Amino acid sequence: MHGLHSVRVHDVYDPNRPLIAMVRQPSFDKYRSQATPTDAQLKCRKRSLPMPQGRCHCGACVYAIEGEAVRASICHCSDCQRCAGAHAVGWLAVPRAAFRLVQGEPAIYRSSPGAERWFCGACGTGLYYINEDVLPGIVDVQIATLDDPDAYPPEALMQLADAPAWVATLHKLPRFERFPPD
Repeated sequence: MHGLHSVRVHDVYDPNRPLIAMVRQPSFDKYRSQATPTDAQLKCRKRSLPMPQGRCHCGACVYAIEGEAVRASICHCSDCQRCAGAHAVGWLAVPRAAFRLVQGEPAIYRSSPGAERWFCGACGTGLYYINEDVLPGIVDVQIATLDDPDAYPPEALMQLADAPAWVATLHKLPRFERFPPD
């Protein structure tokens, strides 16, 4: 990757908050066998995509994925909510060896012990997450930063215990392709 990963600074830690890092994320394999995958998920798993790339909003940081993804999920944990300023973040887990920074030098924020959140220092776009304690050998890339986010549909919703209660009713809201009519 680049030299920033070897730099160690003090983690931001709140002893009154439960640590996500203490719980290993389960494999989704058992859930995949119980549910019928969607056509989009089957298409994603079966095809070999030409080196997917992603970037920040301003284009200063560009990355590439050279291999198959492990899983795609939506996380609702309080750390993701606060760091993204959103109710959830879509993540694509890829083997660390498959992730390559092509351009730029992302900045890092340590949101909890072991958690490294990498973002563009110029525009602030969150790019990827590394936590060797929770996800050894994995780089979690924010799906929305991919050039083709539709290529990796989420397979699970995670950390729903931290989600705002209204997340359960989002499917009931009116939908508009752009803005609602006047």
